Amino acid sequence: MGIRSPLPAIVRLDRLSACRDHDTERATRRRIARHAGAEWVARFLSAMKMEMTVLAKACGRSSAHNLEKEDLRAPSLEAFAFAGVKMA
Repeated sequence: MGIRSPLPAIVRLDRLSACRDHDTERATRRRIARHAGAEWVARFLSAMKMEMTVLAKACGRSSAHNLEKEDLRAPSLEAFAFAGVKMA
């Protein structure tokens, strides 16, 4: 059939290399997004811990572990119906 041009093979290799680079970039972005998400969750949990500490101290308790059901109050009628605790 004659001599075939090596150009299609080179183009295919370039496409394959581009796919690998794209996959690596995608994996890196996922890893970065996962790391950023983990940092966000850690900050959120830390803030919740501080909020619980403030609430416990406002109720006269030394820590959130010492809170009891009697310390809880519902701020609205809907919360009262849902949670079954006393109204504020």
